[in-house]
Amino acid sequence: MKSIWFDIKMIFNSPNQGLKKLIAFNIFIFLVLMVGKVGLILAGHEQIFSALLEHLTLSSTPIIVLKEPWTVFTYFFIHIELFHLLFNMMFLFWFGIIIQDFIGNRRLVQLYFYGGLAGALAFLLAMNTVSFFIAKGPNFLNGASAGVFAVVVAAATIRPNYQVHLLLLGQVRIKYIAAFYVLWSFIETTGSNAGGNIAHLGGAILGFIFAQNCCLEADSW
Repeated sequence: MKSIWFDIKMIFNSPNQGLKKLIAFNIFIFLVLMVGKVGLILAGHEQIFSALLEHLTLSSTPIIVLKEPWTVFTYFFIHIELFHLLFNMMFLFWFGIIIQDFIGNRRLVQLYFYGGLAGALAFLLAMNTVSFFIAKGPNFLNGASAGVFAVVVAAATIRPNYQVHLLLLGQVRIKYIAAFYVLWSFIETTGSNAGGNIAHLGGAILGFIFAQNCCLEADSW
Protein backbone atom coordinates (compact mmCIF):
# COMPACT_ATOMS: atom_id res chain seq x y z
CA MET A 1 0.00 0.00 0.00
CA LYS A 2 2.88 2.35 0.80
CA SER A 3 4.27 1.78 -2.70
CA ILE A 4 0.90 2.56 -4.30
CA TRP A 5 0.55 5.75 -2.30
CA PHE A 6 4.09 6.78 -3.34
CA ASP A 7 3.22 6.23 -7.02
CA ILE A 8 0.09 8.36 -6.67
CA LYS A 9 2.04 11.16 -4.98
CA MET A 10 4.61 11.06 -7.79
CA ILE A 11 1.88 11.53 -10.39
CA PHE A 12 0.34 14.54 -8.64
CA ASN A 13 3.67 16.12 -7.74
CA SER A 14 5.14 15.78 -11.23
CA PRO A 15 4.61 18.38 -13.95
CA ASN A 16 3.27 17.42 -17.38
CA GLN A 17 1.25 14.52 -16.00
CA GLY A 18 -2.21 15.90 -16.79
CA LEU A 19 -3.45 12.72 -18.43
CA LYS A 20 -2.43 10.50 -15.52
CA LYS A 21 -3.83 13.01 -13.04
CA LEU A 22 -7.22 12.97 -14.76
CA ILE A 23 -7.30 9.18 -14.72
CA ALA A 24 -6.07 8.95 -11.12
CA PHE A 25 -8.61 11.50 -9.91
CA ASN A 26 -11.49 9.69 -11.61
CA ILE A 27 -10.41 6.39 -10.06
CA PHE A 28 -9.94 7.99 -6.63
CA ILE A 29 -13.43 9.52 -6.67
CA PHE A 30 -14.93 6.20 -7.76
CA LEU A 31 -13.22 4.31 -4.93
CA VAL A 32 -14.30 6.89 -2.34
CA LEU A 33 -17.89 6.67 -3.56
CA MET A 34 -17.95 2.87 -3.57
CA VAL A 35 -16.40 2.57 -0.11
CA GLY A 36 -18.87 5.16 1.17
CA LYS A 37 -21.73 3.31 -0.49
CA VAL A 38 -20.82 0.02 1.20
CA GLY A 39 -20.45 1.70 4.57
CA LEU A 40 -23.78 3.52 4.31
CA ILE A 41 -25.62 0.40 3.14
CA LEU A 42 -24.21 -1.66 6.01
CA ALA A 43 -25.23 1.10 8.40
CA GLY A 44 -28.75 1.13 6.95
CA HIS A 45 -28.43 4.59 5.39
CA GLU A 46 -28.48 3.83 1.66
CA GLN A 47 -30.74 6.85 1.08
CA ILE A 48 -27.88 9.14 2.15
CA PHE A 49 -25.74 7.79 -0.69
CA SER A 50 -28.56 8.36 -3.19
CA ALA A 51 -28.99 11.92 -1.92
CA LEU A 52 -25.24 12.54 -2.23
CA LEU A 53 -25.26 11.42 -5.86
CA GLU A 54 -28.11 13.81 -6.63
CA HIS A 55 -25.93 16.68 -5.40
CA LEU A 56 -22.92 15.61 -7.50
CA THR A 57 -24.51 14.49 -10.77
CA LEU A 58 -26.05 16.86 -13.32
CA SER A 59 -29.83 17.21 -13.25
CA SER A 60 -31.77 17.90 -16.44
CA THR A 61 -33.94 20.33 -14.45
CA PRO A 62 -32.59 23.89 -14.96
CA ILE A 63 -33.79 25.15 -11.56
CA ILE A 64 -31.81 22.43 -9.78
CA VAL A 65 -28.72 23.24 -11.86
CA LEU A 66 -29.02 26.92 -10.93
CA LYS A 67 -29.19 25.94 -7.26
CA GLU A 68 -26.27 23.51 -7.59
CA PRO A 69 -24.03 24.96 -10.36
CA TRP A 70 -21.02 22.89 -9.28
CA THR A 71 -22.71 19.80 -10.77
CA VAL A 72 -21.85 21.13 -14.25
CA PHE A 73 -18.26 20.17 -13.32
CA THR A 74 -18.58 17.40 -10.74
CA TYR A 75 -20.76 15.16 -12.90
CA PHE A 76 -17.89 14.26 -15.22
CA PHE A 77 -15.85 12.82 -12.37
CA ILE A 78 -18.67 10.65 -11.00
CA HIS A 79 -18.91 6.99 -11.98
CA ILE A 80 -21.10 4.48 -10.17
CA GLU A 81 -20.42 1.45 -12.37
CA LEU A 82 -17.00 -0.20 -12.67
CA PHE A 83 -17.16 -0.95 -16.40
CA HIS A 84 -18.33 2.60 -17.15
CA LEU A 85 -15.21 3.86 -15.39
CA LEU A 86 -12.88 1.33 -17.04
CA PHE A 87 -14.20 2.03 -20.54
CA ASN A 88 -13.86 5.79 -20.11
CA MET A 89 -10.38 5.63 -18.59
CA MET A 90 -9.02 3.23 -21.20
CA PHE A 91 -10.22 5.43 -24.06
CA LEU A 92 -9.00 8.55 -22.27
CA PHE A 93 -5.54 7.01 -21.93
CA TRP A 94 -5.27 5.60 -25.48
CA PHE A 95 -6.46 8.72 -27.26
CA GLY A 96 -5.16 11.15 -24.65
CA ILE A 97 -1.57 10.09 -25.39
CA ILE A 98 -2.05 11.10 -29.02
CA ILE A 99 -3.45 14.50 -28.03
CA GLN A 100 -0.75 15.05 -25.42
CA ASP A 101 2.04 14.33 -27.90
CA PHE A 102 0.62 16.72 -30.49
CA ILE A 103 -0.75 19.72 -28.57
CA GLY A 104 0.68 19.23 -25.09
CA ASN A 105 -0.37 18.32 -21.59
CA ARG A 106 -2.12 21.58 -20.68
CA ARG A 107 -4.38 21.57 -23.72
CA LEU A 108 -5.31 17.94 -23.14
CA VAL A 109 -6.66 18.84 -19.71
CA GLN A 110 -8.45 21.86 -21.19
CA LEU A 111 -10.01 19.64 -23.85
CA TYR A 112 -11.29 17.19 -21.24
CA PHE A 113 -12.95 19.96 -19.24
CA TYR A 114 -14.34 21.75 -22.30
CA GLY A 115 -15.74 18.45 -23.54
CA GLY A 116 -17.44 17.84 -20.21
CA LEU A 117 -18.98 21.31 -20.26
CA ALA A 118 -20.10 20.89 -23.87
CA GLY A 119 -21.71 17.59 -22.93
CA ALA A 120 -23.55 19.28 -20.06
CA LEU A 121 -24.80 22.02 -22.37
CA ALA A 122 -26.00 19.54 -25.01
CA PHE A 123 -27.72 17.46 -22.31
CA LEU A 124 -29.53 20.43 -20.79
CA LEU A 125 -30.59 21.88 -24.13
CA ALA A 126 -31.93 18.60 -25.51
CA MET A 127 -33.69 17.57 -22.34
CA ASN A 128 -35.52 20.89 -22.10
CA THR A 129 -36.28 21.73 -25.74
CA VAL A 130 -36.99 18.44 -27.58
CA SER A 131 -40.45 17.09 -26.83
CA PHE A 132 -39.30 13.46 -27.06
CA PHE A 133 -36.80 13.97 -24.24
CA ILE A 134 -39.08 16.24 -22.20
CA ALA A 135 -41.67 13.45 -22.18
CA LYS A 136 -39.14 11.13 -20.56
CA GLY A 137 -39.10 13.35 -17.47
CA PRO A 138 -36.22 14.52 -15.22
CA ASN A 139 -32.89 12.81 -15.68
CA PHE A 140 -29.40 12.86 -14.19
CA LEU A 141 -26.06 12.75 -15.99
CA ASN A 142 -22.81 11.30 -14.69
CA GLY A 143 -19.50 10.04 -16.03
CA ALA A 144 -16.50 11.30 -17.98
CA SER A 145 -17.84 10.19 -21.36
CA ALA A 146 -18.41 13.69 -22.79
CA GLY A 147 -14.84 14.73 -21.98
CA VAL A 148 -13.52 11.41 -23.28
CA PHE A 149 -15.47 11.76 -26.53
CA ALA A 150 -13.95 15.20 -26.97
CA VAL A 151 -10.48 13.68 -26.63
CA VAL A 152 -11.29 10.77 -28.96
CA VAL A 153 -12.71 12.95 -31.74
CA ALA A 154 -9.96 15.54 -31.39
CA ALA A 155 -7.32 12.81 -31.70
CA ALA A 156 -9.07 11.35 -34.76
CA THR A 157 -9.28 14.83 -36.31
CA ILE A 158 -5.62 15.63 -35.70
CA ARG A 159 -4.23 12.18 -36.53
CA PRO A 160 -6.99 10.44 -38.55
CA ASN A 161 -4.73 7.76 -40.01
CA TYR A 162 -3.02 6.84 -36.74
CA GLN A 163 -3.48 3.08 -36.28
CA VAL A 164 -4.16 1.02 -33.17
CA HIS A 165 -4.38 -2.75 -32.83
CA LEU A 166 -7.81 -4.13 -31.94
CA LEU A 167 -8.51 -7.69 -30.92
CA LEU A 168 -9.91 -9.73 -33.87
CA LEU A 169 -9.77 -6.70 -36.20
CA GLY A 170 -6.04 -6.02 -36.28
CA GLN A 171 -4.74 -2.56 -37.22
CA VAL A 172 -7.53 0.03 -37.42
CA ARG A 173 -7.26 3.75 -38.12
CA ILE A 174 -8.61 5.82 -35.25
CA LYS A 175 -10.84 7.88 -37.54
CA TYR A 176 -12.99 4.77 -38.01
CA ILE A 177 -13.11 4.07 -34.28
CA ALA A 178 -14.21 7.62 -33.54
CA ALA A 179 -16.76 7.58 -36.38
CA PHE A 180 -18.25 4.30 -35.12
CA TYR A 181 -18.72 5.53 -31.55
CA VAL A 182 -20.14 8.90 -32.61
CA LEU A 183 -22.62 7.18 -34.93
CA TRP A 184 -23.54 4.65 -32.25
CA SER A 185 -24.13 7.43 -29.73
CA PHE A 186 -26.42 9.19 -32.20
CA ILE A 187 -28.43 6.00 -32.72
CA GLU A 188 -28.68 5.47 -28.97
CA THR A 189 -30.10 8.95 -28.30
CA THR A 190 -33.53 7.29 -28.44
CA GLY A 191 -32.46 4.49 -26.11
CA SER A 192 -32.47 4.05 -22.35
CA ASN A 193 -29.40 6.26 -21.85
CA ALA A 194 -30.55 9.08 -24.12
CA GLY A 195 -29.09 11.85 -21.93
CA GLY A 196 -25.68 10.23 -21.76
CA ASN A 197 -25.49 9.76 -25.51
CA ILE A 198 -26.52 13.36 -26.13
CA ALA A 199 -23.65 14.42 -23.86
CA HIS A 200 -21.32 12.19 -25.91
CA LEU A 201 -22.31 14.07 -29.06
CA GLY A 202 -21.82 17.44 -27.36
CA GLY A 203 -18.32 16.40 -26.33
CA ALA A 204 -17.60 15.04 -29.82
CA ILE A 205 -18.58 18.32 -31.50
CA LEU A 206 -16.41 20.27 -29.07
CA GLY A 207 -13.48 17.91 -29.73
CA PHE A 208 -13.76 18.44 -33.47
CA ILE A 209 -13.89 22.24 -33.15
CA PHE A 210 -11.01 22.24 -30.65
CA ALA A 211 -8.85 20.11 -32.94
CA GLN A 212 -9.62 22.28 -35.97
CA ASN A 213 -8.51 25.38 -34.08
CA CYS A 214 -5.33 23.64 -32.93
CA CYS A 215 -4.53 22.58 -36.50
CA LEU A 216 -5.07 26.13 -37.73
CA GLU A 217 -2.71 27.45 -35.07
CA ALA A 218 -0.12 24.85 -36.02
CA ASP A 219 -0.39 25.77 -39.69
CA SER A 220 0.08 29.46 -38.87
CA TRP A 221 3.50 28.65 -37.47
